[in-house]
Amino acid sequence: MSAMPAADYIGSAQSRRNPVAKALLVLEWLVKHPADATGVRELAAVFGWTPSTLHRILVLLENERWVSSDSGRYRLGLRFFNVALTAARDFPLLQVAMSHIEELVRETDETTLLGLFDPNRLEMTFVAAVESQQALRYAADLRGTFAPLHAGAAGLAILAFLSEPEQERAMRRGLEAVTDRTIVDPARLREVLIDVREQGYACTTGERTTGCSGIAAPILGPKGRVLGDVVLNMPDSRFDSDREPELAAAVVRCAHAISAELEGNGQLVRADASP
Repeated sequence: MSAMPAADYIGSAQSRRNPVAKALLVLEWLVKHPADATGVRELAAVFGWTPSTLHRILVLLENERWVSSDSGRYRLGLRFFNVALTAARDFPLLQVAMSHIEELVRETDETTLLGLFDPNRLEMTFVAAVESQQALRYAADLRGTFAPLHAGAAGLAILAFLSEPEQERAMRRGLEAVTDRTIVDPARLREVLIDVREQGYACTTGERTTGCSGIAAPILGPKGRVLGDVVLNMPDSRFDSDREPELAAAVVRCAHAISAELEGNGQLVRADASP
């Protein structure tokens, strides 16, 4: 098990004192580490809490069937999976987007992901994917991990369509290098964002995932608010820059179709929604 710092999960001093927030943070950690059956002391070390505090939270969660245990090792329980699947099926953006994403994959035979923007965190996460049928393909990671907006096409396609104050706030959080190709210079990033906004999509190679190229276009809601994006990913070895205009046009059509259907159905996701 890889211990993660508590700062990755705890957003404020208030949440550290709130037992409900603590329980949710434990569930979030278990979601992101599904292969790790975790003991009390290991989880206490992750969060910096006392083992007794962690044990009380786990007992409450187990009593309500949110987690299950075996020989003192804890995993997510069936009740959690049932609620998560129900919520996913009823999420408007997912309901509308999946048929369009599936069509894009049939057209391109490349893995396509649905990204969701969290305006409170100023980060994005992937909530759904349809994978290519090719032997060598991008494998989607849907563990609910949040990613910075400056790294890779998926983030840039969102960041470029935010307001200037939002962009600046996102950049003030820090431009850390995710790979050796990640843009970490603010002036260069601003130039790229202008280009992305003008052309309507972002295209990058190796800026978020080494060996992967991506093309992404934003999904927009009320008053042009960014809800998320459509992201086409493929191995670098199969990315041909001559095909960029064709692939980008397909991604943009897909994102526009999702935006239009959401608006037409009156199923717009609130701008402050998160998965």
